[in-house]
Amino acid sequence: MVGIIRDITERKRAEEAIKRYAHELEESNHIKDLFTDIMHHDLLNPLATAKGFIELIKETEASPDKAKCVEIIERSLEKSMELIDSATKFSKIESLESIEFEDMDLSDLIREVVENFDQEAAKKRATIENNICQSMQIRANKIIEEVFVNLISNAIKYAPEGRITLEGEDGGVFYRVRVIDSGEGIKDEDKDMIFERFRRKEKKGVKGTGLGLAIARKVVELHKGRIWVEDNPEGGAVFVVDIPKHLE
Repeated sequence: MVGIIRDITERKRAEEAIKRYAHELEESNHIKDLFTDIMHHDLLNPLATAKGFIELIKETEASPDKAKCVEIIERSLEKSMELIDSATKFSKIESLESIEFEDMDLSDLIREVVENFDQEAAKKRATIENNICQSMQIRANKIIEEVFVNLISNAIKYAPEGRITLEGEDGGVFYRVRVIDSGEGIKDEDKDMIFERFRRKEKKGVKGTGLGLAIARKVVELHKGRIWVEDNPEGGAVFVVDIPKHLE
């Protein structure tokens, strides 16, 4: 009898400990979300205001030295704004344990993403060729576009004046999308590292936060898919994304 009472008591203690841990975890996530919102609003907004004033200053005449200072300040502001925006986005996506899915055509979504990069690609004298013509009906969440936004953005950064090609194929239970660039490629020892937070391929003159590919990997994982990078036989890198067709 004493043994039974002891077992019941220990079980109740274990249940109370689990409930207490769950409550602490919920509070911790709430604080994290609150901090993320504050960081995005209270830090990003003043920087955006400062950038607006920089634009006004650029319209006035200034000596070469002052113009150079303004240019440095502008680059610093842009880097800070990009970092805050990426960190906020990553924090929100990382905290997701599950997402809701809806029917969509992945090829339509990718086409819209490519169109949104037309001007940026033109500035870098890069060419984006979207060879995905077939319909790709999947069940996914709209955040899947973050995967292709980050892959195409990186391809433009690391392959200026180069060619970026998108290809798709039906893999049976999944669709496979390849984003191929003609840049310098990625060393074998860096192929896993680049998907980690704040880790990126260093290249002079290329800006970045080191969060884009980490965001892409997290979104793909939420869709029960895979993402990895291979060598482009013609020079450059090939980022491969497998997205299951049906998810419940």
